[in-house]
Amino acid sequence: MRAALALIPLLPLTAWAQLALVVYDGAVEVPVGSIFDYGKIAAGDAKDVRFRARNTGASAVMLTTLSVSGAGFSLLNPPPTPYTIAPDNFVEFPVRFSSNAPASYSANLQVNGISVLLLAAAGSVPTLATVSGCTGPDQSTRTIDFGRVAKGSASTCTLSLQNSSTQSQTVSALVVSGAGFGPLQGVRAPLTLLPGERVTFTIAFAPPNAAIYSGTLNVDARAFPLTAAAFNPLLPKPALTFESASIGSAQQHTLKISLPAPAPFAGSGYVNLGFSPATRLIANDPGVIFLVNGSRILPFSFKQGDTQISLNGLPGAVFQTGTSAGAITFGLTPQGFQFDADPSLMVNIAPATIGIDSATAARGPDLVDIQITGYDNTYSAGAMSFVFYGTSGNTIAPGAIPADFSSAFKQYFTRQGGGSAFLMHVTFLVAGTSAQIAQVSGVDVTLTNSAGIAQTQRLRFP
Repeated sequence: MRAALALIPLLPLTAWAQLALVVYDGAVEVPVGSIFDYGKIAAGDAKDVRFRARNTGASAVMLTTLSVSGAGFSLLNPPPTPYTIAPDNFVEFPVRFSSNAPASYSANLQVNGISVLLLAAAGSVPTLATVSGCTGPDQSTRTIDFGRVAKGSASTCTLSLQNSSTQSQTVSALVVSGAGFGPLQGVRAPLTLLPGERVTFTIAFAPPNAAIYSGTLNVDARAFPLTAAAFNPLLPKPALTFESASIGSAQQHTLKISLPAPAPFAGSGYVNLGFSPATRLIANDPGVIFLVNGSRILPFSFKQGDTQISLNGLPGAVFQTGTSAGAITFGLTPQGFQFDADPSLMVNIAPATIGIDSATAARGPDLVDIQITGYDNTYSAGAMSFVFYGTSGNTIAPGAIPADFSSAFKQYFTRQGGGSAFLMHVTFLVAGTSAQIAQVSGVDVTLTNSAGIAQTQRLRFP
């Protein structure tokens, strides 16, 4: 026989002493003694415990031994050994317990020179199932879903616990936690279920706000996540009204918005003005705006219980109708809620004869000048006529003088890009003496567009 000499390096005793075994629960570390009990775990379930080997000394420690022996226990992704743990550092290694057979289990966890007895009990437990008002538990996550619930209302999830075994089963703890969830009604722990016995209980969900909610139902050591989504209920369709039933071009009106019933919640959003012209000469009319901010967007808001919606902090909002025939639309864009019907409103601005804001006449040594400001919401102005009168009220020959400025107006409107307001100068050269020109006392002007004829009051020459 030949003898072989094996030399095994030994760490100093102090190196073993500076290694501490702790359990980490996600928040704090708790020292582990010579025995660690996993408690009662449902057969078929798994429980992971996060063990840590922490170096509490001032020098590095070599982890050379890391093992667990015993049915039902296993290391999850253990670090390779040997493994160096720096001073004031640690290495983590979860240990899982899982067994399908109800029984008591034990194992030995060895970390270098530290030995810990692991204990666990796998037992048959009642089966949890949903009955109504919710879905789950999810097969992989155990999540129970309450679905979507309107803010301010309440829903109820009915669940059951059933003992499918041939022996009595005891539930020591039955607890619901999480904002919006609870109370639990129908049963009270501890309770004992006889073989085949089934009990039902309910969990209420009443969300105070529109949000995603999460909670937990604990049945002894088993945790069932609870989830629900709360939303703002539909708001009744509001009414959009004006102070006048007759709305036309070049006007200002006040928009008010009211609800048919008190608002069940507070909310906000935006009122949007839109405009679609009746002519292809323009794409828009920039005169269609809210006066308070010169914009087509205005914020609205309301408080719970309100029936009047506030517009930019006021009961109503004044808007301009512009100077174009077409359709003005009022749309509401809610933020975080919906209306039960589309509240948008369309107001048709009808074609109208040329609107005359002002008209004046003046004369010079050898001419007369006519100035008119107005608007043509049809964008079809052009044909005009002028009748001059003498001091005695007689018509000055040759009577009505026709003129057609269609081309000039079309060019002007196209160049404008929106809005039909105009300032027009028409000048007539007059032949005769200054005394004869002085006999011209007034003029009538007729302006024609596709909607009809408009006429000025007789313009007097100063």
